[in-house]
Amino acid sequence: MASGGAYRRPALAWAFVPAYAAHILEEWYGGFPEWFAVVAGGPMDRGSFLALNLIGLAAMAAGVAAGVRYVSLGWMIVAVATAALLNSFAHIAASVVTASYSPGLVTGAALWLPLAHLVLVRAYAQTRTSYFAGGVLAGLGAHAVVTLAAVAAGR
Repeated sequence: MASGGAYRRPALAWAFVPAYAAHILEEWYGGFPEWFAVVAGGPMDRGSFLALNLIGLAAMAAGVAAGVRYVSLGWMIVAVATAALLNSFAHIAASVVTASYSPGLVTGAALWLPLAHLVLVRAYAQTRTSYFAGGVLAGLGAHAVVTLAAVAAGR
């Protein structure tokens, strides 16, 4: 991130958007709402699933756009990468714990995990600690909000 903020590899940051679209498709066709209902103990209708993910996709695209355009908002790229990394780990852990396929596992492990790792390593080397830490905290918060929204939709 140049002079403290703007992410220097915009194409890499923008790769999160099609990766998320692929992730949504895997979850949709893999039956994530139904799988989640079994694991969480409550149904998640497909309309809620789709609405939550389309809001998430729009928020991600807006965060990437702002982060690559404005130096002061470069932390948003770190937030997106952190949230994607957490989601990857959540799918992996859920698959291990339940001994089942968590729809989203493949794109989480094959797309988001390496992309997030690369972006975070580069961002850490390119920015001040405060920008990086703020982005990580924002990503943790964003993932928490998404998780709570999914649980609420499943009740």
